[in-house]
Amino acid sequence: MKPINTDILLIEDNPVDSTLFLKALRKYSSINKIEIAEKGNEALKMLFQLKISPKIIILDLGLPDMNGLEVLKKIKEKKITKNIPVIVFSGSDLSQNKELAENYGVFEYFIKPVSYNQYIQCVKNITQLWERVVNKEGA
Repeated sequence: MKPINTDILLIEDNPVDSTLFLKALRKYSSINKIEIAEKGNEALKMLFQLKISPKIIILDLGLPDMNGLEVLKKIKEKKITKNIPVIVFSGSDLSQNKELAENYGVFEYFIKPVSYNQYIQCVKNITQLWERVVNKEGA
């Protein structure tokens, strides 16, 4: 079975954050193929069993079943997923988390803003990164 091509895999356990992210994403981009995993193991299963093939992964660090950094590490260790750009979008602003994410090969690290307007701007920045990735693939 061939994996389903998707633009984004959003790994986020908070339904409010997922809804807000999707709303902002649709406002600023033409991205429409989005898969959501609420747990790290769920996302890894989708990726490693080749159920989906995302162009980019948006990863929260605070997941209920495993730390997002562990998810990132596992994604970057596997040959089939290591080249997928991963953007951390998390409430964690701990410098050690950012350092570990960089060591594991994160594409970009964003801290979730508290205010609505800043959150929307942050998602807009993420969509610009997504467009860079897609345009690079098409080149």
